[in-house]
Amino acid sequence: TTGTTSTLCVLSGTLRTGFTAGDYWSSSEILGNIAWQQYFVDGSRSSATKTNSYQVRPIRAFG
Repeated sequence: TTGTTSTLCVLSGTLRTGFTAGDYWSSSEILGNIAWQQYFVDGSRSSATKTNSYQVRPIRAFG
């Protein structure tokens, strides 16, 4: 890890910059119309209705 939220992985596993700071959706759902939202400026998390327009940050599954 680089410790910076503006860094992302590419298919080769290398890191590059490019993520916008702000609100992103989590893949964890709370209820049918509510999911977790992650704020990549200060690391805070809260619940939000799915009608909000947030960014998504795709990741590779490990396992």
